[in-house]
Amino acid sequence: MGRYKGITTYLAERPDPVVTLTFSELDRLVEGGLPPSARAHPAWWTNSIKSHSHAKCWLDARRRAKVDFNANLVRFELGPETVYTPRRGSAVRKPDGAPISTTTLELQVTWLDGGEVTALAQKITAVPLPPIGGVYRFRFIPLKGDETIYVGESQNLATRMRQYANPGPTQTTNQNINALIKRVTGVGGRVTVHYATTVLINEEAVSLASKAVRRLVENAELVDLAGRGVKAENL
Repeated sequence: MGRYKGITTYLAERPDPVVTLTFSELDRLVEGGLPPSARAHPAWWTNSIKSHSHAKCWLDARRRAKVDFNANLVRFELGPETVYTPRRGSAVRKPDGAPISTTTLELQVTWLDGGEVTALAQKITAVPLPPIGGVYRFRFIPLKGDETIYVGESQNLATRMRQYANPGPTQTTNQNINALIKRVTGVGGRVTVHYATTVLINEEAVSLASKAVRRLVENAELVDLAGRGVKAENL
């Protein structure tokens, strides 16, 4: 949270009930500037460090953030309704006095462009992703109707893409994705692939070689998509 301490200091020094800062002004208060996700996702401005540890920088100043993407600014309102969650390793107490430990994780995923899935004469060409562990998402873009995003994880992205292109007789999920690709592309729609092989957890880079980490990122992405009202699948 150290890179955001400039926001805490700035807000704590101001008695105004509402302090308004543009993204450009916030860039000057944050070491290295705001991350791209702060300009794109409402969830980044959630007023709870249970979801996002960086929120502590304005919660510590007893402020609640309200982002306005149309105006490229954030309003920080003074008030008692702040939501505090102790950092990992600290302890809080239940009403009965029994201590419990807490774990706080902040995830930041940078998705890479894997290209577009092609299907000539109903034969799918596998997208050439790297042969390492990672998380991926298909974006199904039909000519008519809503887009759908499918999110998955694999210990070998290259192998998983080949399995979607040529599913085995017992691979039900692969068969379903294969059929959906053919159905969308067969009527002029498009299917693109994004993938990630690392994730920032509490601002530290972590490999997605571990299945536990991949599942964490996979589920976090599904929650984020649902929160933004995006139709998502995870067969």
